[in-house]
Parts: sequence; structure tokens; C-alpha cells
Amino acid sequence: MAARDDRAALRAAVDKLPQDLRAVVVLTELSDLTYPQIGEALSIPAGTVGSRRNRALKRLREILEKPGDD
Repeated sequence: MAARDDRAALRAAVDKLPQDLRAVVVLTELSDLTYPQIGEALSIPAGTVGSRRNRALKRLREILEKPGDD
């Protein structure tokens, strides 16, 4: 049950991300694509994929650590 709650909380947090960050984090974490491949798919440089991923993960941590905010 706790794992299901964790997945639901993570899904809700990902949904709160801006589209540009959400697309990058979903592709980097859930696909086997490389940064250059993701960059090509999103029409952004590979370096931007990395920086957006870092921003997205930081934002996710902030959302998930904020008590009582669903």
C-alpha cells in the first residue's frame, strides 16, 4: 500500500512540473534514450536536456518534501 501511495505522490508531483521540465524528466527517467536523442526529439541541445533534468529533479524533491501539500 505504501509503494502505491509513493507512486501516486510522485505522479502528482510530476504533473505539477512545467511541460518543458516534465517532458525531459519523463524521457530521461523512463526511456532508454540518450540525452542527444531526447534533445533531438524535443528540438533542444543535449546540454539543455541535462540542465532541465537537474531542475526538474530539484523541483520534484521540493514538492515531495513539502508537508501536507498534495
